[in-house]
Amino acid sequence: MGKVIETVKGIKIIGSIVILCVVSLVTIVLTALIGLNNNIGQQNRINEITEDVIPLLVSWGEINGEIGVMRNTLTKIIDRDYDQAMVDDLLKNHQSIYAKIAANLEKAEENSEELELANRVMSSYQKYYSYIPDVIEQRKRGVELDQQLAFVEMANAGNELTQSIIDVVDYKENYSSQLSNYAKERYREGLQLTLGIFTVALVVMIFLSLIIIIGIRSSIQDFTSNLNILAKGDFTVKFNEKMKNEFGIMNRALNKTLDTISSSLRLIEADSEKLSKQTVLLSSSSGIINTTVNEVSLAIQGVAEGSTSQAEELMQINEMFNNLSQHLEEINESVAMVDQTTNTIGITAENSSSELNQLVTTVNEVEVSFSDSRNKISNLIASISKVTEITKFISEIAQQTNLLSLNASIEAARAGEAGSGFAVVATEIRNLASQVSVSSEGINKMMYTINEEIRVVSETTENTSLILQDQVNMVNSTIESLTSIIGSIQLIIPQIDGITSSIQNLNEGKSKMLLTVESASAVSEENSASAEEISASTVELVASYNEISKSIQELEHLIKETNEAISIFKLS
Repeated sequence: MGKVIETVKGIKIIGSIVILCVVSLVTIVLTALIGLNNNIGQQNRINEITEDVIPLLVSWGEINGEIGVMRNTLTKIIDRDYDQAMVDDLLKNHQSIYAKIAANLEKAEENSEELELANRVMSSYQKYYSYIPDVIEQRKRGVELDQQLAFVEMANAGNELTQSIIDVVDYKENYSSQLSNYAKERYREGLQLTLGIFTVALVVMIFLSLIIIIGIRSSIQDFTSNLNILAKGDFTVKFNEKMKNEFGIMNRALNKTLDTISSSLRLIEADSEKLSKQTVLLSSSSGIINTTVNEVSLAIQGVAEGSTSQAEELMQINEMFNNLSQHLEEINESVAMVDQTTNTIGITAENSSSELNQLVTTVNEVEVSFSDSRNKISNLIASISKVTEITKFISEIAQQTNLLSLNASIEAARAGEAGSGFAVVATEIRNLASQVSVSSEGINKMMYTINEEIRVVSETTENTSLILQDQVNMVNSTIESLTSIIGSIQLIIPQIDGITSSIQNLNEGKSKMLLTVESASAVSEENSASAEEISASTVELVASYNEISKSIQELEHLIKETNEAISIFKLS
């Protein structure tokens, strides 16, 4: 029984339908041919009756009527006085009767029996008419008619003529009845044959239809069962590819589609794992960046504090030089005070030089930290580029999955109601692919934003490094100036005795010192402003880091959702 069902399931649906159509067409053609043949036969019989039998019956009826008129005219000629007009009418009547009988003889030549009856009518008529010339001649001469001739022999001849006409008419009526019965019999036989052909064709069509219905129903049951398994996410199900009909073609295409979808899902799953690992690395790198930014922020705060202290000290130096300018006129009166002031200036200059050296060291450390930050930012940009490539790959996979699901929907639509279940699965896969594609585009946009912000931070870091280098150069210049001041003070101390004579030179030196101090003060203010700018940039960098962290969290959430969506499918 199982082999029979498998054989029935393998029957080609289109071929079976074609066979049904051919059987129906043959039945219709045979029925039409039989009906046409019957109609042609009936039409021929009807034509024969209307064109041959009926006109002859009418003609024989007319002949019989004209003979009756002739006999009536002859009776008048016998019973009345001779009337030539009556004789002329009788002769005309004779010519008409003779011509019609002769015409009927010609028509009866194809039928021997009818021809024999027609010849008998002609003979009977000639016999009957043979008495008439003598009767007319006797009446014309006024001779008394022979009673034997007038009433016995002519009456017998007339009766014989009438009987012969009746025989012909009866024959034609019987022949017409035979034609009618033959037509009816042919119609009955044709109807029986048509019903027989129709019954056989109906039985064959019912048998073929049952076979087709059983095969289609069994195939649909198997197909629906597999679709129910597939709807639960089990992609290990295999459709029967051994069938040689349309279901076999559809099953083979569906198995290929399932293999492609399974491969795509496995690839998405593997890529999701890789993307998850990259996200962890990206999160770790962002933590390092956050630590580095905090260190840079602390260093910048130190630079700002040093710049503020330097500015205060330079202001004190400026005040000291102003005091020195006020007391230059009193130098001669208070050399001791000048000596004390000079020593104080030397100590202050040495302290300033030491602090400036510390500032240079701090700025150099800041520059090293910024260089390290630039390197880490470059690594972060490279990692983001890798993430972008991965998301692009995921987006391409999603597009391929969407195309595959669209093809599956088309095949399901072609399958009609049998493919409705698979159409739902294809729609869900297409929606999932669309969600993955949208998520990949969102990740790409986030990575692009992060990359742009990091690029801005990198450029800001480069500018800050250049500013710090300028600060180092300015501080070195200040140190050189302070070194010169210290040397000058050391020369002034042993030459205090010559201060009075060098007051003018000291005033000039004092002016130069004031300019140098003002320059150092301006540099200090610039350092302070640069430190504030760097601090602001650090704040922006921290904000960018926060956005990166948020994007990484969203990416991890999307990866988790993708893995959960894939986990519902059972792959081989």
